[in-house]
Amino acid sequence: MDHPILVSYLRWIVLFPLIGAIINGVFGAMLQKRFGKKAISIVACSVIGLAFIFALRAFFHLVGVEPEQRYLLDSVLRWIHIGSLQVDIAFAADPLSGIMILIVAGIGGLIHVYSIGYMHDDEAYWRFFAYLNLFSAAMLTLVLADNLLLMFVGWEGVGLCSYGLIGFWYKEHENTTAGNKAFIVNRIGDAGFTLGVFIIFWSLAESDHGTVIFRDLSLTIHYLEGQMVWGLPAATLAALCLFVGAAGKSAQIPLYVWLPDAMAGPTPVSALIHAATMVTAGVYMMARMHFLFSLSPVALGVVATVGALTALFAATIGLAQFDIKKVLAYSTVSQLGYMVRGIGVGAYGAAVFHLMTH
Repeated sequence: MDHPILVSYLRWIVLFPLIGAIINGVFGAMLQKRFGKKAISIVACSVIGLAFIFALRAFFHLVGVEPEQRYLLDSVLRWIHIGSLQVDIAFAADPLSGIMILIVAGIGGLIHVYSIGYMHDDEAYWRFFAYLNLFSAAMLTLVLADNLLLMFVGWEGVGLCSYGLIGFWYKEHENTTAGNKAFIVNRIGDAGFTLGVFIIFWSLAESDHGTVIFRDLSLTIHYLEGQMVWGLPAATLAALCLFVGAAGKSAQIPLYVWLPDAMAGPTPVSALIHAATMVTAGVYMMARMHFLFSLSPVALGVVATVGALTALFAATIGLAQFDIKKVLAYSTVSQLGYMVRGIGVGAYGAAVFHLMTH
């Protein structure tokens, strides 16, 4: 890959939903009282619509350039510059994130429109749309981040918003318990993700190539070969730690337990978390870090095995469910198992293709 194509519009894909979340979150109660619920839905749906238009622009920009040039970079702000750790708030679009932003903004937008009717009689209408917009902004940050640290900001953001959305009807004990469960189980995965990022950076820093920027990592990751951490190969340990994070978000054994309970939330939340966004974050992250996983046959073996077991196990549980939403939940877990299995056997393109079709 030559130099990235510098652009200045990728930030708006993230900023529009964020602006919507701030407007509805801060002024929503007042707007709803004065102008009715229509004002809330106009704000919420228009910002996600604008994000989708910019996502389309990025996608067609990518399609219009030579395959080896397909990398758009929007550097927004200096962020952390300490020693060899040089990280900016920057968004990058390539063919992988190009597909994901269309899925997140496109399907997310449809879910926003569906929510207008579904949540119409709810008193906290403004709060629901503020959460939806914030969730979309966090997921788009995760997908467009050009480095692991910014990805982690989005990663934590979707975890926080899912807690608020699953437990949205907080007066019912079942819902708050499900929200807490999703939050706590995801924290276990996030601990693994954080550890994986540390191991990658520390190990690369030892050979003076410390970085967490994806574009640089793809070129320097081979320096992990031969390095040991705690008596294990650094690449294997880092990949397994990242997989723990992916297992939390993408509901793999044993961290799948939060997903069926997440059905306690309103139906649009189930659609957003189960179909469009949150559960695909782990698969996306592993596809993004494919160069690390490819260094470690052991890690790939673990990923493939867990994916296969999850696909079989969850489908078997789904056969015995009577609640249609629970059937859908276990079906989703099973399909995620297929995607993870695809990552594990090195078929990264096939895994992302199944993510999109599912």
